[in-house]
Amino acid sequence: MIKGYTEKSTGNPLADAYFRGESRVQELYHYKAGDTNDLLTRVKDVDTCYPSEQREALAKALRSYAERVTGITSGIASLLDKLENHQALAVVTGQQAGIFTGPLYTMYKAVTTVAYAAYYEKLLNRPVVPVFWVAAEDHDFQEVAEAWFIKENGELFRSHLREQPFKRTPIGYHKITDEEIKRILNELSVHLPAGMYRDQLMEEIASAYQKTDNMVDGFISLLASWLKDYPILFVNPLDRELRQLMSDAFRLVIERPEEYQKAAARGDQAVRDMGYVPQVEITSTHTLIYMIDHGKRSAIDYDRELGIYSLRDSKRKISQQELLDRLEAHPEDFSAGVLYRPVTQDFLLPVLSYVGGAAEVAYHGMMKGIFAASGRKIPPLQLRQRAFLLTGQVNRALERFDIMADDVLDGNFVFDRLLEEETKDIDQWMDALKASMLAELTKFEESFLELDPQLRRALSKTEFTVSKSIERLSSRTRKSLLRKNHEIAISAQVLESWIHPKGKEQERMLSPLSPIAKYGTMWLKDLWFDTPTNWNQVKCITLE
Repeated sequence: MIKGYTEKSTGNPLADAYFRGESRVQELYHYKAGDTNDLLTRVKDVDTCYPSEQREALAKALRSYAERVTGITSGIASLLDKLENHQALAVVTGQQAGIFTGPLYTMYKAVTTVAYAAYYEKLLNRPVVPVFWVAAEDHDFQEVAEAWFIKENGELFRSHLREQPFKRTPIGYHKITDEEIKRILNELSVHLPAGMYRDQLMEEIASAYQKTDNMVDGFISLLASWLKDYPILFVNPLDRELRQLMSDAFRLVIERPEEYQKAAARGDQAVRDMGYVPQVEITSTHTLIYMIDHGKRSAIDYDRELGIYSLRDSKRKISQQELLDRLEAHPEDFSAGVLYRPVTQDFLLPVLSYVGGAAEVAYHGMMKGIFAASGRKIPPLQLRQRAFLLTGQVNRALERFDIMADDVLDGNFVFDRLLEEETKDIDQWMDALKASMLAELTKFEESFLELDPQLRRALSKTEFTVSKSIERLSSRTRKSLLRKNHEIAISAQVLESWIHPKGKEQERMLSPLSPIAKYGTMWLKDLWFDTPTNWNQVKCITLE
């Protein structure tokens, strides 16, 4: 049985190098990972650049939003009171507003952030508040419109939104209709596995999405209900009161677009010079910010040679003064791109540390110049807790077939391990078939090339096609074997769905629906820590 932690790097070379403390990579960041002295330096930096008087306005805006969306529980009230303290600091995380809160790692991010806030509060003897920033301005609907869960028979099921907003509409503006919610609830009632918490889960989903005006509020309402034992403050950056408090961050870019364009280009090049692939693709004309114009989010571009601003989608020219006037009157119409969002967070919140995934840690490495242009520093970065959920059924199958933790985390092993004996002959057949067919091609290669040397490329393509076709035949043959052995077939289906759904990591693919329907949310306590774990460990949690 898998217990506790197992070691596994993030798979992102730049993030791994940052957490290993490689001095060369440290040049891309302002603070070292997990360094207590750097953390104390960060506290001084926050005290220097964050206006103390903003805490009261911030707490007021967050209180107003919580009253409308989640309600003020005792836990939320305590956090809001803390935030008003002139010494308050914040540990921040963020995520897009996926349907049913998106993949499992959304919850892992939130609990990790709450745990770090508690840990830092004891360490620094200062109030530290956990904050979840919802990427409400993002407009990639396809990334947030689906959720995968596991049916009673072990098969994966995709629940998704069919009604789409107009192109480039911020997710925070999209309303899920009552008809869409009713359809999804009916779908869940048929396919969601039975469990003692399923009815409660269905009620929570209905309540979260039926009472809201937009998709983001539904996301926040549902996530808050699951995190009731781990209270966290939610920021919807489209909220006008909150956007007003970070308007200075947008003003800087509007007034000095060329400086930010050059800073982004330098960050991109610095990452490349170290041999890493930049996590974010930059456009030389982009100012790093967007404007929401007639309900659509459009990139604000700046032509350095002509000194002209324009909205990329409509190609409409717009003056600097028009942008500044719009910012003054409607700050909620401006939003940040991925490389500027952390800066706007730093203007709004007294950010002590940011908790993210490996990709987020990596793209922060492109931002040193962008932060510096804003008079700020990249905050210390912490890796969110990574976790792997195992049900009793999955654990029993792992024990029976002698599959180890490394097998679980390293990929598509199910057919190979469960059918190892039965597939030996098949492997020999396929190897012989492949060798025979490639040998025949080789036999006639000289004749083809004498006829026309240009046929070499076509021959190579044919060899590749033959190899791939045999691999597909091998896979289908293995699946046929599974169908003939019902018991192994069920075990294989369950293991693949839980361990490597659709060939992806569990925490990135599965939604929380399956575990919560059967086990509730008590298992979240296993994500908690009093002392931070090693960055390269994955927590294995058995659900019983």
